[in-house]
Amino acid sequence: MAVSKHILGFFTLLFAALLSCISASAQMIDIGKFVIDKNVCTITDKESGKTFNLYGNVRIVESSADLNVRIVEHQADLNVRSVEYTARNCGEFRFVESSADFTIRIVESAPDITIRFVESSSGIHR
Repeated sequence: MAVSKHILGFFTLLFAALLSCISASAQMIDIGKFVIDKNVCTITDKESGKTFNLYGNVRIVESSADLNVRIVEHQADLNVRSVEYTARNCGEFRFVESSADFTIRIVESAPDITIRFVESSSGIHR
């Protein structure tokens, strides 16, 4: 009987560990050249390892951007809400001319990430 309890305990721990791994990986979204971490609202360039928050002060540039962004109406990687003051929540962008946390370039094709502008419910919706 004691062996059965040990085996049951082992499988319970194994199952809990498996669920934990599945849950953690479900929070990471691979979108090609980048990986989005839903837990902390960041995006990481797989090549360089550079990570950006998906909120904050953002400057739109014509070239050499941190992220190439395509604006879509449906099924975006990130819903973005433009704010006038401090952008603290996932998907909140405060557009600035200087002192940006990261830069974006608006593109029609080959985006790193797609965004949709919203009035509420900003954040990662994948």
